[in-house]
Amino acid sequence: MSKSTSQTQPTKVRPYAYVGEVCDYLGCSQSTLYYWIARDDMRFPKSTLLGQRAVWKWSDVEAWVNERLAIQPV
Repeated sequence: MSKSTSQTQPTKVRPYAYVGEVCDYLGCSQSTLYYWIARDDMRFPKSTLLGQRAVWKWSDVEAWVNERLAIQPV
């Protein structure tokens, strides 16, 4: 079964997301996500540590997606 390219709203049982959840939402691999983080021109939101794991606020990730869509509409 092929993965749909349309984005769906994430299941928000908490206000933050782990790296795998962010990748699933964006439809990218972890290496691509970390590449975007390393590129200053991509302006991907900063993560924070929750224990020893990196997490992102869903609201920050969604704002980044909306910003990217405004720059390059689909």
